[in-house]
Order: sequence, then structure tokens, then C-alpha cells
Amino acid sequence: MLGTFATNLEGGFTATKIPEKHHIDWATVKSVAQKADRAGFEIQVPLARWASMGGETDFCGVNLEPMTWAAGLAEATEYSRIFATIHVPLVHPILAAKQMTTIDHISGGRFGVNVVVGWNPVEFAMFGQKPLAHDNGYEYAQEWIDVVNRLWTEDEPFDHKGTFFDIPAAWIQPKPLSRPRPAIMNAGTSPAGSAYAARNADIAFSTILEKDDPDDIQRRFDRYRKNAAGFGRDVSVWSGVWIICRDTEQEARDYYEYAIEQNGDVGVLDSIDPRVLPSTEGLSEEEALKHRARTLAAFGAQQLIGTPDSIAKAMVEVCEAGVDGLVCQWIDYEEGLDTFTEHVLPRLERAGVRKPFTP
Repeated sequence: MLGTFATNLEGGFTATKIPEKHHIDWATVKSVAQKADRAGFEIQVPLARWASMGGETDFCGVNLEPMTWAAGLAEATEYSRIFATIHVPLVHPILAAKQMTTIDHISGGRFGVNVVVGWNPVEFAMFGQKPLAHDNGYEYAQEWIDVVNRLWTEDEPFDHKGTFFDIPAAWIQPKPLSRPRPAIMNAGTSPAGSAYAARNADIAFSTILEKDDPDDIQRRFDRYRKNAAGFGRDVSVWSGVWIICRDTEQEARDYYEYAIEQNGDVGVLDSIDPRVLPSTEGLSEEEALKHRARTLAAFGAQQLIGTPDSIAKAMVEVCEAGVDGLVCQWIDYEEGLDTFTEHVLPRLERAGVRKPFTP
């Protein structure tokens, strides 16, 4: 299965200064969504960001709010499941449940929610809050989703009194069209996060890096499924890829050098917490610079840079390692989707990892 990721961010999730990068004027955002929809992409997922991560481009700071982004694209598309990404400590479950139900009705039952527990303390401070301690955050998120699920499925008002919420006569109408409820995505990777995903998520998201061994990937993804089975559930496991596709390998590498090594917004690297940057220990100065630059491209997601044949081959390999779906990112989403749909999708179909899409 396939999806798009981060089309609600100026530049997508790529810190580059080149003019042809993704722009978030609504005409472009809508066009990208409809291209993916017509190509049969199963999901479209935004990022939730509130503050700039720095650099000349104000990386991630210029963006469209995910819930209203999802409402607009729910009306503009016909097939893809449109997700919203929510920092759950910042949105009350009754308000969120009502908003998400509304979008589900706009979409005709194609809504999903990407549940995020915590991220940037600077962003939480904008809301007058501090991030909860890690495991407490997942306890909060569990109570939050329990309330939302009851609001989505129970016809009679109910009282909820828990650790984080005291809600008398909780109730919403109408109920979502999605059955049994809108899809839930989560990217928890810690023990607490993995347990949360296993218990609640329909889609568990886990990043693959180029250094990851296929056997390790398969073991990690199988662990998600085994944990979900412990709750009597099935879970689909997804990851992400960042794509540059050109006619030749050299053209693809030249474009990467142009967009990232020559025109990457390196100021972002000085603004990010150094603890989340890739280690450059033991590398030469030139190697370290190139290694750091990779962070500018999708924050370290798996990079597929090459021809239609090599990109399709790499996607088949991750599918064989146990990935159920991939959300895709490009520098220019419109050009990237056109090239991918025309040249890579047919190769994935011929390889047997994807069925031809019939609208």
C-alpha cells in the first residue's frame, strides 16, 4: 500500500532552498492530493507542527493545520483515506471526536487519525503546557483514545472519571461513517509507545534507515504484529521513503547534490537538538558534512535515489522484509507523483507487490 506524507508543510519534509520545492498554496496542495487519489494511494498523512525548526526556510514552521487540511482534502478526493495528525495533549477528546467525525462525514467514511503523544517542548509551551513524562504521556493518550472511542461508538451519554479527564454526560452525534471507527495510526517505538500502538493502532509506523538490516526490519515489524495479536488485534505496519527518480542513476545523484548538498538549509542542523542528529563519530570532515546533510532530506527517512528500476527494486525489498505500506515524500510532490505513477507503479505491479488500481 502507498501513501503521501507531509504535503501540508512548505517544502514538504525537505530542508532545501531550491525554488521548485513543494509549496503549500491550496491549489498545489489540492492538486497533489488528487494526483495521489487518482493513482490509488491508500492514505494521505500530514504532519502537525506549530513552531519553526529554524534555518533560512523556517523549516516546518510554515504549514497548514492538519485537521482543517484534512477537511479540505476530504472534499477534494474520492478514494484515499485522509488522515489528520493530532498532538493529543493539546486537544480535548470531545472537541477532537466531534471534529474528526465531521471530517469522516465530509469524506464519506475515509478519515483516519495519526495520534502523536509528544514532540517539541517549544511547541507545547506555545499552548501553555509542558510535555508529560514519556510513559505518563502514553497513559494520557490511552485515556484520551478510550474517551474518543466511546464517543464514536456509544449511543447513550456516559460519565467518565479518570486520571486525566472528568467528563459528565459525554456524548456526540452523529457517529462516524467509518466502521467500526476511523482508522488510527501511531508511530510509537519505545516499549510504552509500541504497546500503545499494539493496543490501539490500525497502522503502526516505524522508520527504516539505510543502515538497517532486512532481517532486523522483519523482526521489528513482526514484533508489532505479535504485540497486537496479544490484544486480539491485527495491525498494518508502515514506513516512509524519500524519493528522487530520474532516467539515470547519475541524473538522480546530481539532483540530490543540487538540492541537498549545494542548496540544503544547513541552518536547520544548528537549530535542532543535537541529540536527534545522526552521529558523525569516526567520519572525515567531508563524510561528516554529507552524513549531516542527509538529515535535511526527510529527517533521515529511507532515501530512494535512482532510476524507476532501482527504486521499484528497493520498494519490493522492504515489502519482502515485512512492510505493509510506504508513505512517500518528494522534493516537488507534483513532479514526483507524476514520475512515480508513470514509471514506478507499473514496475511494482509487475513485481506482484501491488495490484493495478481501478477507480
